[in-house]
Amino acid sequence: MLAYRLYCELPFGKMDQRNANVIELASQLGRSPSSIALKLVNFAHLDPALRARGIQGMGHVSALDREVAAAFAGDWDAAIAETSTEWSIVDEEPLPAVPVGPSETTANVKVRLTQRFFRRAVLSAYDSACCICGISPNYLLLASHIMPWSAAPEHRADPRNGLALCALHDKAFDAGQLTILPNFVVEVSGSLLSASDVPVAKSAFRDLHGSTMTLPSRFLPAPRFLEYHNANVFRG
Repeated sequence: MLAYRLYCELPFGKMDQRNANVIELASQLGRSPSSIALKLVNFAHLDPALRARGIQGMGHVSALDREVAAAFAGDWDAAIAETSTEWSIVDEEPLPAVPVGPSETTANVKVRLTQRFFRRAVLSAYDSACCICGISPNYLLLASHIMPWSAAPEHRADPRNGLALCALHDKAFDAGQLTILPNFVVEVSGSLLSASDVPVAKSAFRDLHGSTMTLPSRFLPAPRFLEYHNANVFRG
């Protein structure tokens, strides 16, 4: 389970035995870095988004590998809570503070662990770039929920319910001023399309209307989440 969580959080191109996180997890588990790297590549064989790109993984997938992947897909929150207490990926970004005050609860800790995992998994899947405009510094990016957190708490940790968006497009997406159709085409609201007095409206919105978002290497957005946003959040 720890290896599968690492698979979710690492960019696909960094799943090798020289990666610091692979080495650290191998040390924690008493395994060799090469065995952990091999396991990560085995998990890639189970990822339909990678198979669609012609990346097959090693193919030596065990019944336990499939069971672990299914456990995460069945309850992301529970799987993250179980594994996050045992080991944490090395991260250059500051982590959310863990509550320690008497008024804090276990639920607060779980929420922060979920937020941390979701951000890492989504940004890694999109190679740390906005899927609409392509801007890439991490400090400008957010892991945005497609189906809002409040509307679907059971899907709040599912990377398939996430998009990597820059702060501007994240705000517009949450406000229902743009959406992603189930065929991954960007649709901008009429009010933004008609805005002509602000130069950024052309480059950031009108010019991108009808374009196709950059697809992730893993965790392709689930159509049901996109359909929900189209029907219930987007203002057209």
